Amino acid sequence: MIDLAEEEYGIDIKKNVLQSPPVVLVEPGKARHKMNQLYRAMGISKQAFHQHTERHLRMLEEQEQLLPVIAEIRRDHPQMSSRVMYGMIRPMQFGRDRFEQFCFSHGFKIERKGHITARRIRAG
Repeated sequence: MIDLAEEEYGIDIKKNVLQSPPVVLVEPGKARHKMNQLYRAMGISKQAFHQHTERHLRMLEEQEQLLPVIAEIRRDHPQMSSRVMYGMIRPMQFGRDRFEQFCFSHGFKIERKGHITARRIRAG
């Protein structure tokens, strides 16, 4: 059943069942297999699947709303760190580390300048 789900719907079940919700692009009534069979094969309930899908959609929606806010803060405060921005914004769907990872992946990482020590000055 797992092989069938992987072949027919392109779902990689063996890695992580609920990493992201599977997208099935099949016309209603044209699918060869029932969704209940897929739920059973993945070892999750319908409720768990739909709750995960809703959480994932809420997170994507919040990401779309956060990007302009982060860009505006960065425009006003070019050296403000992602951690400080997290403290200001406090997004609902993100923890501190996930927020920082989100900022870094969208190009909001600040490159640190190296400090010049006395040893480096004498050696140079």
